[in-house]
Amino acid sequence: MGSTTDPARSKGRSSHLVEWTTGLLCSLLVAGLFVMLVIDIVRHRQEPARFEVSATAIEPAGGRYRVTVAVHNPSLATGAQVHVRGDLMRGDEVAESADVTFDYVASESAEKGALFFAAQPSPGTLRLTVVGYTDP
Repeated sequence: MGSTTDPARSKGRSSHLVEWTTGLLCSLLVAGLFVMLVIDIVRHRQEPARFEVSATAIEPAGGRYRVTVAVHNPSLATGAQVHVRGDLMRGDEVAESADVTFDYVASESAEKGALFFAAQPSPGTLRLTVVGYTDP
């Protein structure tokens, strides 16, 4: 009798290896998710939301001028109903104002919107400010 291998035994051996490999990969995945949660908990601080507003584009739009604005929130807190005001300045006077409200600006994210003005804004005459927000 020659040395033959039993197909049932070799199939059992390979499935055993597959089971261990799958178990190891799943364990590593669960451990990685757990580490990510711990890091998120450790780095979380109670701080108010901070917003940085900038104009990204100024272009004509139907007899008016559209100013595309970006609101960036670098903090770990979230802001809702973020109210942004754009003032078109002529000297020290506000010649025209426009407002936009962003429903939600998540932590460490950015949102875009637009303000419309009748007069053409130039970079030195446009003042963008966050007027207020609410905690969600």
